[in-house]
Amino acid sequence: MLNPVNQPKTATVKENFFGQFFSSASLPPAELLFRGLRVVAVVFAIVFINVLLIGAMKYMVASGRDETVSECRQKIVFGGAGTVLMFFLYYLASIALVKIESGG
Repeated sequence: MLNPVNQPKTATVKENFFGQFFSSASLPPAELLFRGLRVVAVVFAIVFINVLLIGAMKYMVASGRDETVSECRQKIVFGGAGTVLMFFLYYLASIALVKIESGG
């Protein structure tokens, strides 16, 4: 007979591990919407930052060719404006979430 001290310990797993991150049943629809909006804003911000960086790299390689330089400047402006817009959208969604969570 094994002594309780000598018994092997079994690992316990939380039954609802992913539920603490993804349980949408208890969230109000407005909160779920703003959380989703923040995720979308982050994904698009990453895309716009990549557009900006690609435009900057092509601008460095353009060697003064007017057509290529203007195309690269357009990408840089588009990427920068999109990134700023997505950060602003993330900020607004965060403010809305704070207001919802505080009950106001």
